[in-house]
Amino acid sequence: MHQYSTPIPFTNGDILSSLLGGVIFITLVSFIKEPYRQKTMVIMLGVAGGVYVNNSLGLGMPIAILLGYFAYQGLNSYKFIAFGWLIHTVADIFHHIKGYPMIHNDALSSFGCAIFDVIIAIWFLVDAPSIYKPFQKLSNN
Repeated sequence: MHQYSTPIPFTNGDILSSLLGGVIFITLVSFIKEPYRQKTMVIMLGVAGGVYVNNSLGLGMPIAILLGYFAYQGLNSYKFIAFGWLIHTVADIFHHIKGYPMIHNDALSSFGCAIFDVIIAIWFLVDAPSIYKPFQKLSNN
């Protein structure tokens, strides 16, 4: 993995693209009906934890175990999934500050991932509602 001597500066475009990525993710995942949406998100959090096993500056296994715990608890509550993604966000920020991006050929990958993770964590904190449900109610009236 390539280490950068200092974190690479980011632009408003970098922030906007990460925010947009989070919105696109929520839009696409809203197509998945419950309870499958929650189960799918548990799997995704578990996979995200696995990413750190070989790539987290010496903290990979504890992060993976912690995210695995939150993923398992997420089977019963989206709040646990949200907290898992917030833990993932902290690890992403740590990687960015230390100059070790998660994707070695994308210096801003950890920074972008941190923004993306916060957006989806907020959605999970409100129990990951389908963004289409309000529109369905309008069309039924």
